[in-house]
Amino acid sequence: MRIDEKRILITGASGFTGIHAVNSAARMGMQVTCISRKPIPHPFSKNISCDLTKYSEIDKTVKEIKPDYVLHLAGFNNANRSWESPLQCMESNVLGTLNLLESIRNHVPASRTLIVGSALQYSLCQNERPPHPYSLSKTFQVLLSKEWKTLFSMDIALAKPTNLIGPGNSAGICAKVAQKIVAAEQQEEAVHVHLHNSKAQCDFVDVRDTVDAYMLILTSKCKIDQFDIGSGHSRTLEELMSHFAKATPQRLQFTKDHSIESPPIKIEIETIRSLGWRPKYTLQNSLEDTIAFYKSKNNNCRK
Repeated sequence: MRIDEKRILITGASGFTGIHAVNSAARMGMQVTCISRKPIPHPFSKNISCDLTKYSEIDKTVKEIKPDYVLHLAGFNNANRSWESPLQCMESNVLGTLNLLESIRNHVPASRTLIVGSALQYSLCQNERPPHPYSLSKTFQVLLSKEWKTLFSMDIALAKPTNLIGPGNSAGICAKVAQKIVAAEQQEEAVHVHLHNSKAQCDFVDVRDTVDAYMLILTSKCKIDQFDIGSGHSRTLEELMSHFAKATPQRLQFTKDHSIESPPIKIEIETIRSLGWRPKYTLQNSLEDTIAFYKSKNNNCRK
């Protein structure tokens, strides 16, 4: 699909998902403006350094760009570190989102905005409790976005992705295992992986498929405003290791603290499928591409 000449603003553009989103938007013919902490070497995008927690900075950017679409990926995304820096986490995810929405409301209220939440947010209506400050911050971010949509009649959609995998710099388990495999192959050693619970269930979806879903949500004319995004398949970490074992000639060994059965993860993806979205990458494709990414990165570092 091509959306020629439409302007898109992507926050968090230098992150794992952001880089793929920039590439996707450029291929679609959009005029891409990136907000990121570090420059993105992309010939078809404009890079802006902007602190979303400072209203004057993001307001100046939105006023200048006047985007037709906004993809909000920026924020604090480390659950463990949120215990150490809860204020920074809340400022980044809540205040940063509020500043962005206010700038959009003031300068381009008719633009289509997609706020990306997290599978780690919790349900207020079910009286759940947040497991960590990060979960609380993402829940507030989503609640804030919903209310700004209603109070000010803004065109805001929400996406809740599950565990993203695939090529690119990531802190997720698949990226960590892929790096171990690359190091082990170089030394011709066995791959050693430690799991807390080998029977824990996860839904893994490729970041490239997820970005395709984001672009569909932004450019569609549908009135639906909330989307869960995943593969639709729940897998144990033990199953994940078996797929990794197929992707490397080295022997893969994993140790575990527990093997406690957990219920399958159920991601309702019918809503995003109703827009015509279908995943293109299998789990095996994603893992092999992740390993290939880190091999290429290591080879480049040696040059």
